Amino acid sequence: MSGRRVTNRMFAAARRAQQLARDVGEGESPLSAFGHPGDVTVNATELESLGSLGGPEQDAYPLRFSQSPLLPGSRSPQGLRMTPGQQRILREAADYLRTRQPRANVTGQSRSAESGGAGQIGG
Repeated sequence: MSGRRVTNRMFAAARRAQQLARDVGEGESPLSAFGHPGDVTVNATELESLGSLGGPEQDAYPLRFSQSPLLPGSRSPQGLRMTPGQQRILREAADYLRTRQPRANVTGQSRSAESGGAGQIGG
């Protein structure tokens, strides 16, 4: 994957995560909105990272995405600022996606109850 595509993906993911965190924080969307499909989806690892960049004090931090001006069609640098409240919501959303988001073909029923297998998740 080219550097430009990575930059574009990360900016789109950070912008979408911030938008969803803002909506959740303002009570316009539930936390489960992070699990809904859309043009840009943000995974739990990205959410956890964006929610942790402010450090243990959750300081507000800026993010700036830029492309090499030497490449044709480069965009101007773009940025955003993550607030402490948004960081908290992003970490909660990462936890939600990892632990509570329903996934196709996955159940919580243990195989040990069905077939004597130890600790396997059946589905």
